[in-house]
Amino acid sequence: METKVDFKKIKDQLPHGAQTEIAKRAGVSLNMIHSALKGKCDNVDVLNVIADYLSELKEAKSAALNRISSLID
Repeated sequence: METKVDFKKIKDQLPHGAQTEIAKRAGVSLNMIHSALKGKCDNVDVLNVIADYLSELKEAKSAALNRISSLID
């Protein structure tokens, strides 16, 4: 059974330049990343790199917000 993924939500969460960075990490063209973020690519390696990148981004953002919060308390 395949899980339905809202690629638009994922794309909206990526900062400027992220798709280029993901393409470099995955060793694929930027067009393949565009296709993946439209839900038209089933390359598991590419999808894993996207997931890893988004996970790292969220962890870094959370850590930064925690640091900022600790500095103002």
